[in-house]
Amino acid sequence: MTINVFFVFPIHDENEIFLEIAVDNNKIRQVYEVLISFKKAVQAHDDSNKIYFDSENIQKFITNCCFDDEYISKPKSVITQKLGNTALPVDVTTDSYSEYFLWDGRAKNVRTSPVIAINKIFEKIEKLQVRDGFFIIVNICNAINLDDLPLCVFKDSYRFSHLPDKFVHFPCISSVEELDLWLRTNHVKEFSLLNRSRFRKTNFPPQQGKPVFEERDTGYYWYLDNLHKDEYEVFNSQCKHIATADLNGNLNYENKVEGRTIDL
Repeated sequence: MTINVFFVFPIHDENEIFLEIAVDNNKIRQVYEVLISFKKAVQAHDDSNKIYFDSENIQKFITNCCFDDEYISKPKSVITQKLGNTALPVDVTTDSYSEYFLWDGRAKNVRTSPVIAINKIFEKIEKLQVRDGFFIIVNICNAINLDDLPLCVFKDSYRFSHLPDKFVHFPCISSVEELDLWLRTNHVKEFSLLNRSRFRKTNFPPQQGKPVFEERDTGYYWYLDNLHKDEYEVFNSQCKHIATADLNGNLNYENKVEGRTIDL
């Protein structure tokens, strides 16, 4: 199945990458490296996967990088070239009255925070989904501050009665490791380590090259087995191996390996 991947670049002045580039313009090369890594990960799973970007979003990102005017066009052209011929600039009309919000579904009192800067991007992705199928968002350099929450987006249909009363959900990926995990397991709808309401990504060193996630309720640590690729390794809160799990999250305690621990 072809996956449509939408690259979103930071445009908020206080984003950390802008502060770094203001001190050293060569930091833009790190952004190029991130793009290449994401692109390789997308195409490694299926070369039919499509990469999208928004030209206006890239232009605002470059402008906020504080380059002298004469240099602004060059970084933009380099970015679009890095994304390659599969990158499709998006030209979709948007509703100037639309507002999108992030929703914290875990809070006792639902909290919303407007995502004004990227309203148009959400509008374009929603319309493209109707035309071109399923989308995920690649969150370049923390363009969207998720605060460890799932990206659940909805329109302000309360104030604007003509808007549909519905949620628009976009999986949002912030690292190459998360993207690889998502692409390997996206066909499993009942279970995912990327479910931020159930798991959080740890700062542990990668195990078998894969990120380690902590289950919020149990304190168990999980990572995708990079050797078998069809099961997870599961450890208790003391980092001792207790089980394996299939891709649906079903634990098998009989596969416990005595003495195995997470390598810290």
